[in-house]
Parts: sequence; structure tokens; C-alpha cells
Amino acid sequence: MIKPYLIHRYTDYEILSNRAKELSRSIDNMKMMQPPFYGFCHGDIHVKNVCFKGNKPTIFDFDCMGYGWRAYDICVFAWYETLKDEKYIEGDYWKAYIEGYNSVRQLHENEIISINAFSALRELWLMGHHADLMNRNEGCGWYNDDYFDFHIGIFKLWYKRFFSTSCIPINI
Repeated sequence: MIKPYLIHRYTDYEILSNRAKELSRSIDNMKMMQPPFYGFCHGDIHVKNVCFKGNKPTIFDFDCMGYGWRAYDICVFAWYETLKDEKYIEGDYWKAYIEGYNSVRQLHENEIISINAFSALRELWLMGHHADLMNRNEGCGWYNDDYFDFHIGIFKLWYKRFFSTSCIPINI
């Protein structure tokens, strides 16, 4: 869906396409298709899809729900926060988030490693989702080179984080 919008930036399209295939193969090699790694997920859990009354959260916006990886569900939160702060995942809030999650359900090393890959793929999904909106709504002025500069930059940031991880994923 993105390709027609990157016809004048074909190198960017090829980078996205080739790197997405690499990320997909890497996730497949982690063999995380059984519970608890894979199961029912919200698919879009970030701060804009949770409302609090006191300390009690209410989660909404279930249009992306279905079966998937719990690491993907977790990545969406980090991905969303990184749109505002590229160094978010290096900070104390992210560390507290993961520690809190691990206090209830322990994540496997491969899941933690895969969060970077899933975040890059989430960014690619978003660009494709927006392309679909452009097709159905006959275009919009904000889906332009500035948009792609920003979002391809975010994709590359997550891709680089994944492939610069010092741990080599192991089969589980």
C-alpha cells in the first residue's frame, strides 16, 4: 500500500521492504508461537487507549485485537512513547513498565529482544494503515515527504535497535 506513495523515493521503499523481511525472518526464528508467548492480544495498547478512574484502568479501542505475540502488545506502548521521545526506551519509565510486567508475567529474553523488531514493524504497519486511509479518502495533505521522513526515521531507529542488540535470539 505504501509503494505508490514512495514512487519518487524508491530507495526508501526498497529499504523498508528488505528490512521488513529481515525483521519478519528474525521473529520467525525465535519460535514464539506457543503460549504464553502467543495468544489473545489487544493489539493497540498505548496511553490513548486506556482511561483511569483513580488507579483502575479501563482499556478500550479493540479494533486491532486478535491472536498475536504478547511482545507485540508490549511493544506498542514503547513504540507510541518513542514517537514523542526517541530515547524513551532507555529511560526509567520504560524500565519500570517492564519490571512491573515481569512481576506478574515473566518475559522471556527473546520477547524482550523482539520488542525492537515488533516496534519497527508496527511503524511500517502504521504507514500502510495511513496509505489505506489515503486510498479510501482520496488523499490528504499530511501524507507527504515530511510524513515519510519522520516515520521512516522511526522505522530505522527501531530496526537499528533490534540488530544492534548484543544478545543473539535463541530458539525456545
